[in-house]
Amino acid sequence: MAKHIDIVFPDLGGAQDVTVIEILVSEGAEISVDQPLLTLEGDKATMEVPSPFSGVIEKLSVKVGDVINEGDLIGKLLQQEEDVPTVSEESKLSDSQQNLSTAPVLTEIKLPDLGGAQDVTVIEMLVSLGDVIKKDQPLLTLEGDKATMEVPAPCSGKISELLLKVGSVVNEGDLVARVETTEITNQEEDKLEELSSSQPDTQEITNYIEDANVTENIDDSGALIYAGPSVRRLAFDLGVDLSLVKPTGPKGRLLREDLQNFVKRAMQQQGSHAAIPKLPEVDFSKFGPTTTKEISKIKKLTGEFLTRNWLNIPHVTQHGYIDITELEQLRQKHKSDFVAKGSRLTLIVFVMRALVESLQKFPAFNSSLSSDGTSLIEKSYYNIGFAVDTPQGLVVPVIKKAEQKDILQLSQEVVNLSNIARSDSGLKPGDMQGGCMTISSLGGIGGEFFTPIVNAPEVAILGLSKSSMQPVYMDNSFVPRLMLPVSLSYDHRVIDGAEGARFLMYFSEKLRAQVSSLD
Repeated sequence: MAKHIDIVFPDLGGAQDVTVIEILVSEGAEISVDQPLLTLEGDKATMEVPSPFSGVIEKLSVKVGDVINEGDLIGKLLQQEEDVPTVSEESKLSDSQQNLSTAPVLTEIKLPDLGGAQDVTVIEMLVSLGDVIKKDQPLLTLEGDKATMEVPAPCSGKISELLLKVGSVVNEGDLVARVETTEITNQEEDKLEELSSSQPDTQEITNYIEDANVTENIDDSGALIYAGPSVRRLAFDLGVDLSLVKPTGPKGRLLREDLQNFVKRAMQQQGSHAAIPKLPEVDFSKFGPTTTKEISKIKKLTGEFLTRNWLNIPHVTQHGYIDITELEQLRQKHKSDFVAKGSRLTLIVFVMRALVESLQKFPAFNSSLSSDGTSLIEKSYYNIGFAVDTPQGLVVPVIKKAEQKDILQLSQEVVNLSNIARSDSGLKPGDMQGGCMTISSLGGIGGEFFTPIVNAPEVAILGLSKSSMQPVYMDNSFVPRLMLPVSLSYDHRVIDGAEGARFLMYFSEKLRAQVSSLD
């Protein structure tokens, strides 16, 4: 037997003359309790109106653009009589629940199928005697030859006896514990599920709507966040700050898909290091006198940036020597000419020229990984960053369109940006953006090899150390040659070892070939 039910607008939290901006169902559609029917927009927020009943939509009385108020008719619902619990059924539900709560039985919990593993060891007990547990709650952790695993509870109840302890060696079927639980058959459980879910919680629906009318729901910039109740509830359950999620819905509305994509990206970016424990705090003063010195703002920002890059990028670093004997002779020959032109001829400008040619040959090094990690964004421009050590910390100015500049232009720009970086005014944000690859040089200080950290969103970085005279076997004898130690770090998700080695060999050839760059 069918029943016709009027669906009316519930309490709108005091809002009046709100507009229907989206119809989420159609006539003839079968709907369930709490399923959103339509979206409203008021002066301060948007909200979704959920259905208080389940059934089939017989007629819709509203359309997009209608202005409505509390009590107005949304439409008519056709509902089968058996979908609504009768008074006797509700009484039966109450009686059944009461009987369940007073019928404890002792249930044995045994180890399930362990995937063929035998003689596994209990390494952690996750519950204690007397604990009240829920179904699927982890009880203990096992360790086998190849993996660790948690054993979940097959039922809810109170632990009356534990038969295992840390160190126990167990197999499939061994007794874990005895639990006081309630006696209930599968048929009774299914019936209770059906009865309890068929009657909507009207108070919950009221709260659901009121949640969408919170006037203080603004982001840090002061803009209102437009999201329906179902999206807000999901965000609350996931612990997501809606102000961080980019909306893609009409009129700037946050959709469920926006929230899901945000969480997915966050999980992919964090990976396995999401729960890295913090270092313990130590009171060093108990060991002797100490002085606390504030870290500069640049170093703080650099530290956060490098930590994020190190955690998110799987680094690989390859090292090698490059013979720059003739190149250094060329530099010494022409450096006075550059000083006369108000510049300085340094090794780094030759490196930049060789690096541009190498990036043109290996486009993967001149790319960035997309935020979801599924594609590469290859660039058709060649902007080279170079690290500058300043009293405030490390900064990386970027030379734009390096492929279009000769040695003199590059040297002048390197000098100019380095001077600005060390001045009181400092570099502007635009001076440090848009890099394709970075050069980090320690040649003026010393050392041999190091591991430079990739300057994301770039995928590679080249480190230069101090050159030195080395004996090199040439023409059946050892001869002194000026050798430059280089360290190439790259993102192993984008570049494999073979490609990294080929890039370094090609770069070495192109750097040595720079001896003809001033001819």
